Amino acid sequence: MTLYVLHTHWVIDAPLQAVWEVAYDIERWPSWWRYVDAVIRLEPGERTGVGAVYRCIWTTRLPYTLTFDIRATRVRPYRLIEGAASGEIEGISRCIFRNLEFGTSIHHEWRVRTTKPWMNRLAAPLKPVFIWNHHAVMKAGGDSLAKRLGATLLRFETREPSMDFQSQAETRSGSR
Repeated sequence: MTLYVLHTHWVIDAPLQAVWEVAYDIERWPSWWRYVDAVIRLEPGERTGVGAVYRCIWTTRLPYTLTFDIRATRVRPYRLIEGAASGEIEGISRCIFRNLEFGTSIHHEWRVRTTKPWMNRLAAPLKPVFIWNHHAVMKAGGDSLAKRLGATLLRFETREPSMDFQSQAETRSGSR
């Protein structure tokens, strides 16, 4: 399985509370994010949202879909949402929210592996295409979230680290 470490940063000229309320309401994402086909709550979780499980069905710019479950593992209102994904992708999703003088910053981080056999077979030559596809989906999400809030997406940035988790751990420990 191929590891993908994907970072997306949005800055929206809307207040943190408004951004949080729309972003936290995952079951409504299909109403404003065109690449989210469906979100179905499988388990309600605690009052805080921790433990809630949702099945997410995503389309992409490319002709495939991804279906996975996401379990909320940490929720800090107006600051952080973290989840563990399982299904056609497996790993961790984290969204960090920050109040800015002129709006709200949302940093998305995905550390996931694909489980679809065809994606894993084609990962070596197509990984850059899969990453481009992810960024296109995230750009649409930022634009759509801003539109939903009657705001503007002021910044959209993406980046990929130069090393995967295993390489980072090996570098820190001094082994190669």
